[in-house]
Amino acid sequence: MNRKSRLTKNIQLTSNILKYLTNENNGFQFQNYIKIAANKLAIFGYNKIELDSVFYKNIFLPKKRSNQGLNDNDLYIESTKEQIGLIKEFYEFNESSKILDFGCGQGRFVNGLNFYHIDFLSYIGLDIDIYSIAWCEKWLANEKVNFIYWPAYNARYNTNAEKIEKLPFKNNFFDLIFLNSVFSHMLTNDIIFYLRDFRKKIQSNGIIYLTAFIENDVSNCEENPDNYLGSLPDHNKVLLRVRYNKNYIFDIFEQSGFTIKFWS
Repeated sequence: MNRKSRLTKNIQLTSNILKYLTNENNGFQFQNYIKIAANKLAIFGYNKIELDSVFYKNIFLPKKRSNQGLNDNDLYIESTKEQIGLIKEFYEFNESSKILDFGCGQGRFVNGLNFYHIDFLSYIGLDIDIYSIAWCEKWLANEKVNFIYWPAYNARYNTNAEKIEKLPFKNNFFDLIFLNSVFSHMLTNDIIFYLRDFRKKIQSNGIIYLTAFIENDVSNCEENPDNYLGSLPDHNKVLLRVRYNKNYIFDIFEQSGFTIKFWS
């Protein structure tokens, strides 16, 4: 794709995203987010390897993967099969489904949706990692599938931002909000902040699917508990594994307006 074609595609994708945003973010504020993303690209540039893809079984997969445990192509694709199956026990995907993938990474979930021929109207992947969003924009974005670089603060993944940010989407909009290993790297106050915002953005009969470190008979919230899931790396231990007590985190979900349907 040449430079002119890439510019045309970016303009089209940005137009697609704008219809999902609230009025207060349609103008100047959202333009700032686009400007921030553009500035980061100009400063840091791209490592060509990070944006390369592998075309496998009729879908594009990242050649360099943020999750090193999914380097096998079949395992990468099949990693969504169980998650999609569990969601389908509580929600019927259809041509009107509007999906938010909060912390989408390199688009693993939407690749699974496409591979297993799941119907949906729109999918938005949101992440604070600009390289992941750049890869997704290059290989996965289309008229139904859009991605947003969202430079919110996280002590592990994005310390350059000043604060966590409310989502810019319309209220009562999404049918499904999907979070894979996002709350695994957040402390209580941040989780409460986002749950309250999710409650506004999701429809009354919508569902949230999320993964987290939740156990019985442990402290309410503990960052990097001793002897939990193996040894810690020598670098960047911040928020690597945040474990929650089941009753404690379930109370937080319920106080934020959600009902627990299933846990395992």
